[in-house]
Amino acid sequence: MLHKVAIRLAIALAGISAAASIDKRIIGGQDAQEGDFPFIVSIRTPGHACGGSLLDSTTVLTAAHCIPSDWQRKNFHVRAGTLDLKKPGVDAKVASAKVHPDYKYRGKEGEPYAVNDIGIIKLSTPLKESEKIGYAKLPADGFDPMVNSTAVVAGWYVLFSLARGVQDVRLNRLGDSVEKLAKVVIPVREREDCYKIDETARARDTLPFRHRFLSRDPTACIALDL
Repeated sequence: MLHKVAIRLAIALAGISAAASIDKRIIGGQDAQEGDFPFIVSIRTPGHACGGSLLDSTTVLTAAHCIPSDWQRKNFHVRAGTLDLKKPGVDAKVASAKVHPDYKYRGKEGEPYAVNDIGIIKLSTPLKESEKIGYAKLPADGFDPMVNSTAVVAGWYVLFSLARGVQDVRLNRLGDSVEKLAKVVIPVREREDCYKIDETARARDTLPFRHRFLSRDPTACIALDL
């Protein structure tokens, strides 16, 4: 049941990072601090491509779209123990990588989400716990966050600010990654509220893995698999 449990992890733990074709962003957040997310790793090909969550010394949970079809290439690796993409960390080579067997990317306009967008990476070099590296704690089976509670989403893509009409110089509205890991607190919303905004959400909710929806914006929703 690893797939079911791993998908739930995304609600509170997984760093959300965007591939060029999938619109997932950290908006209105702030820099993460040391110790906030010791389980979040940078998946690199060889530069930063996505975030992932370290489940144990050799297992990383990430999105299926973050695993390249030619993952066997030598430059595909994981970096742990750093919040800053430009600073060194502890690197580990990838031994194997698998995506959900029913993963499907919906590329039509208006359907930015992928179905069963989950992947597991196994490392050939163990990443041991330390002051800067830790393992994610999985929620109990059957976990479903309460409506109006809050969740923390963290990642390196994409934070931007239009405060006073001036964009933050660290960030790029087009989707370039920021250097430091960002975090944002967002409320959990009613599923029906999101169905009204995005009808494709209702169809996704008929899948074996249900969704919980998060948003700071009353006109938009983020669907996270459960």
